[in-house]
Amino acid sequence: MPKIFKDVVQPINPKVAKFSLLGRANSGKSTLLNRLIGKNISIVSNKPQTTRQRILGIRTIDNFQLVLVDTPGVVAKLMTSVISRDVISAPWRALSEVDCILFTADASSLLANKGKIESGILSRQSSLTNLPAILVINKIDLISPEDLETVKQVANDLVVKYSNFDPDIIYISALLDTNIGDLYSAMKTKAIDKDWEFPSDVNSDMSDLQIVQDIIRAEFFDRLNGYIPYTLKQKNINWKLVPRYTNPNTSSHSQSAPYTDNTKDKDLKEEIPSKSEYNHKNGHQDGSIVENPINSDSSRNVDSSSSANYYRIRRENPNVLLIEQEILVPDNNIRKIVVGKGGSIVNAVVAASVPLIGKAIKKRIHLLIHVNVEKTKKH
Repeated sequence: MPKIFKDVVQPINPKVAKFSLLGRANSGKSTLLNRLIGKNISIVSNKPQTTRQRILGIRTIDNFQLVLVDTPGVVAKLMTSVISRDVISAPWRALSEVDCILFTADASSLLANKGKIESGILSRQSSLTNLPAILVINKIDLISPEDLETVKQVANDLVVKYSNFDPDIIYISALLDTNIGDLYSAMKTKAIDKDWEFPSDVNSDMSDLQIVQDIIRAEFFDRLNGYIPYTLKQKNINWKLVPRYTNPNTSSHSQSAPYTDNTKDKDLKEEIPSKSEYNHKNGHQDGSIVENPINSDSSRNVDSSSSANYYRIRRENPNVLLIEQEILVPDNNIRKIVVGKGGSIVNAVVAASVPLIGKAIKKRIHLLIHVNVEKTKKH
């Protein structure tokens, strides 16, 4: 569901500049987007292609509105077999909706390949559009002053080769906030006289659901190796306000407890069938960790290998957002890896995601994650 904004109040002499963040995967585009807009809306991972969809960020400074479109990074050919075509083509599609390009390059990568990879990306970009561009060299904190001089020469060669670049190259560390002010100044020079598209207090057009799914995906990416995280598909199956989950044995309202069939409180039982269900137990965030799940013969909407877990819910304080996500995997072997031994990986994902989601969407949340094998359609 798209985000709905209030009416835009226009300033005197409004100006707008719309940029596409273009660059190689893992060049730090998402970190840069977060830094520029002053809020973490784009997930950051040490693996390429964690960003799977177009993300729009907005930063309003005085009468300037800077709109940034972050897309998945451009990947090497060897990655194309595990990444969808839509994700691969996203960086190029985004060029049609912007006025300018922020081409972001990793200083260490530029040093190692002498700009050959970046030049290949720029060749394709220039064949599609001749939009004005600003060359941004990121992660300068990771190289020595001597190596930085070499990087500057490589960067200068790129600017000479591709005429759409501004002559001034911006050298930054998005992580450490180095020279970000210089980048803002360069971006403002690209602004045109135009009414703002968004209210001044808006940072992104992302829905809460998009934010939640991005956070969960990033946590899986950080814990899974090789091609496996790229095979995961996400599906939201529940998003509703429910009474706070209460442990019937304590006064805590931050965890769920297993339900057993011999309880007399039948009205407090809620059945959630799944192949696996893991929650996070934490004294400060709503969530729970799996505790002696009870197997069931229930087969509602799941195959015969599925198990069902039962949890008791105390009906009070109806102010918790229940988020239930299904992670679909290609086969049972991958499912075992994604779940982890004794649920270790999916437990860790929920444990890390709960506070991040709560902070991002400003709600007390209860997160359930199911990991299921995707059913293939029979022809």
